[in-house]
Amino acid sequence: MKRTKKLLAFLLTLVIAFSGAFPIFAAQDTGYADVPSDAWYAGAVRFMTEEGLMNGTGGGNFSPESPFTRAQLATVLYRMAGQPSVSGEDSFTDTDTGKWYSDAVLWAQQNNIVNGIGNNQFGTDMPTTQEMLVTMLWRDAGAPEHGGETPENTSPWADEAVRWAYGTRVIQDSDAYTFAPGQAATRAQIAVLITNYLGNKGTAETAPDTKILIAYFAVAENSDVDAVSSASVLTDGGTAKGMSKYIADIIQERTGGELYSVHTEEKFPGIYDDLADYAKDQQDRGDLPALSNHIENFNDSDVFFIGYPIWWYTLPQVMFSFFEEYDFSGKTIIPFDTHYGSGNGGTFTKIAELEPEATVKEGLAVHQNSVADCRDTVLAWLDRLGYTESAQSSAQPA
Repeated sequence: MKRTKKLLAFLLTLVIAFSGAFPIFAAQDTGYADVPSDAWYAGAVRFMTEEGLMNGTGGGNFSPESPFTRAQLATVLYRMAGQPSVSGEDSFTDTDTGKWYSDAVLWAQQNNIVNGIGNNQFGTDMPTTQEMLVTMLWRDAGAPEHGGETPENTSPWADEAVRWAYGTRVIQDSDAYTFAPGQAATRAQIAVLITNYLGNKGTAETAPDTKILIAYFAVAENSDVDAVSSASVLTDGGTAKGMSKYIADIIQERTGGELYSVHTEEKFPGIYDDLADYAKDQQDRGDLPALSNHIENFNDSDVFFIGYPIWWYTLPQVMFSFFEEYDFSGKTIIPFDTHYGSGNGGTFTKIAELEPEATVKEGLAVHQNSVADCRDTVLAWLDRLGYTESAQSSAQPA
């Protein structure tokens, strides 16, 4: 059974014990001697365990009041992403290769989910504070903007993340739990906040009449020469395919949406260094390249997955042309990008600014070194958004 279906089953058992309270799950056997079936965190502990996201601490115990290290949290987030293959080394001086956390920390850094604690250290064995927890979840969600509350003692670097967590009800203060930004998060709190996070993102089913369009800009689709290096990945058949196209195909397979490739009248260089210079010149001049093709029956689509590479820390200029041409008012936009270390480069927020009347949902940023092995990551992201395999049949275009 898929994670979103299991989570729906848990959420259907929710009861509220206090006015505006934190979720209290219906009494159920948790499988742990130290987790009472009626504890406010019991359902979350059971869910996280059954999904393989968290494990017990031995002797049949979960240790709900124990702290959780930063390495352990990175590992949970990595499991949530489907444990995609990674390559390279992280830049931290206090991590080692070949350890149980190594791939998770590398993945988290490559995807801009962790930045370290300063002095080139990750803080492997450091307890995760509650504001660290929500900041990592916020980055995992694509660092969206959201208006919510912020406790006075929140660190400046965590301010946006905490506002988002309150605004999306990842944090729900109650008699059972009150968010304390700088305090170490307990294992029980970790389980509940992550369950809230997954529940908020992954429980909405796709409406049967929803039409999905997957628009992407990929250099290899617009170049006189196949752009190898960072501009393409190799498919199983050995044919060069732009990175955005590679991800778009995975989305299309899962959602049944219609594919649309953004083309321009001008051709882009196929050699990476030349392409980089060309893109920088376009950006400096503020060019808006003319589109050579257009979306037919644009208004018939409700949900738009929109993909692109990050060029010089922001959207390619062609994407500004794209957003200028179409009015996404009342539409849903789900962005995805490929990058070489800059994450989404603030582009998810930029898209929300360009299309203020649209709903911009959780985006996905994939490091270029991970694109060829990103299928599990993309599918996990789609699961969280509610596009599960069981929803595929209802997501076919009309």
